[in-house]
Amino acid sequence: MSKNVGKALESAIKDPDNIKSPGKTSEDARIFENNIRRNIFSLLTFHPCLGMKDISDILNVSDTTVKWHIGKLVASEYLVERKFGHKRSVWPEGQIDDEDVNVFCVLSSKKTKALFIKIIKDPGMTQKEYASDFDMTHQGLSIIVNKLIGIGLVSVMSEGTHTRYYPTRLLAELSESKYDRTKAFRDFIIEKLRSGGENPKIIKSSNDRLILEIGHKTEIHVMDIGLDPFSTALEI
Repeated sequence: MSKNVGKALESAIKDPDNIKSPGKTSEDARIFENNIRRNIFSLLTFHPCLGMKDISDILNVSDTTVKWHIGKLVASEYLVERKFGHKRSVWPEGQIDDEDVNVFCVLSSKKTKALFIKIIKDPGMTQKEYASDFDMTHQGLSIIVNKLIGIGLVSVMSEGTHTRYYPTRLLAELSESKYDRTKAFRDFIIEKLRSGGENPKIIKSSNDRLILEIGHKTEIHVMDIGLDPFSTALEI
């Protein structure tokens, strides 16, 4: 079990029918009244480790605004923030295991994600062919593809003087194997919202998505929460 998973989430995974509410802090009080904050959290549930600049571009808000709201979400323990390589990455508390963080951090790079999607669509091409399509040097492409190989998303086959790349089933396999964590994350979020003064009402719940109404009386907001980020990692 990850060291970063709270006791409430550990309890949920072991016994999801007997979950205890996370402790309420001053930072929890109606934290999702703010629309930008809701959108940032929602986006990160579908795409953990997405870079702040990408979040800024997608939501059309400033980098400074994104950073400030992420700070609030980290302080309220809705997000985890840790250094990954040369940058800091954030992802929803309890959504993914430590050993899976690398997958999302690597795919947070636009070039890396684009190359991986190309390998999925056109498997078995040579390094030269991929490099030509992306207008990259062989060395530049090797650096990116080696990251995909290193986390198990791409396999290599040598054919004479050619090296060909193929996608693995890692994302699908991780999605299939994380049912208990997905269910625990769903319960964890609902109970944490309740402990923070919200009144979450489930509008839709499936294996990969949770849509909630939160708030009170005339202040009703909708939250769209991704539960299975392995199935949505390549969507943007």
